[in-house]
Amino acid sequence: MASRPLRQPRCDPAGPRLVDGGGLLSHQRKCIRQCRGAREIQVGRIPAAANVNLNLHLNAQADLILLNPTYTFATPVLGGQLAIGVTGLFGRSSADLARTLTAAVGPLATTRTGSFGDSITSVGDLYPQATLKWSAGVHNFMTYVTGDVPVGAYSPSSLANLGIGHAAIDAGGGYTYFNPQAGHEFSAVGGFTYNFKNQDTQYQNGIDFHLDWGASQFLSKQVFVGLVGYAYQQVTDDFGQHPVLGAFGPAWWALVRRSASCFPWAGCRVI
Repeated sequence: MASRPLRQPRCDPAGPRLVDGGGLLSHQRKCIRQCRGAREIQVGRIPAAANVNLNLHLNAQADLILLNPTYTFATPVLGGQLAIGVTGLFGRSSADLARTLTAAVGPLATTRTGSFGDSITSVGDLYPQATLKWSAGVHNFMTYVTGDVPVGAYSPSSLANLGIGHAAIDAGGGYTYFNPQAGHEFSAVGGFTYNFKNQDTQYQNGIDFHLDWGASQFLSKQVFVGLVGYAYQQVTDDFGQHPVLGAFGPAWWALVRRSASCFPWAGCRVI
């Protein structure tokens, strides 16, 4: 770990997970992530254990233009409304990574620090998708399948990429309750993602489960308030990592409040 060149950091050797681009025309994404890890290892023939601690701080931002042409079939399919489309993106991605590596053997310790920045302006992967929706009064149901066609700008030695470096397929379903008279709305969409192997790194992310949900109360036809949440759980281990790294199975969740004002001539402004 200490001898890996700083100009080739890989927080996830397979590349990022599949993310849904949605139907937005433009999108800005920024994340600041900090991760720490410590492990006790045996160093060669030295009759002592070495404690290795790695602290990473990642600051990433993407300014993207997303196009999502979609065709909706007029004839019902299985009693529902079928739509197919594909999402493409173009934009700029930048990332900065700072790291601190500390290794200790008995009373002896050494620390190395460094930072690296990278950026790219290009096209991203293609995300085909198909949805089938049903409606019964205030109840609405949806099933979907989407995936990633890895044709975007990607390099395993780059910190900033617009492609994820591997194919993926994601499938799931959703439910929406919407009562326009009372102004109540609740939606939840969950699914599983299977990631194919990254042929550049021979690394494969595990299968993951994700759940998005939101609850809103309309105060008027133009204004609503509510909460949105997100949960993610990797259900199988990654493949291809060095044994010293162990299994990598992340999980996280988020909960944020939201409010919005919607007008026919200006769309919705979400706060």
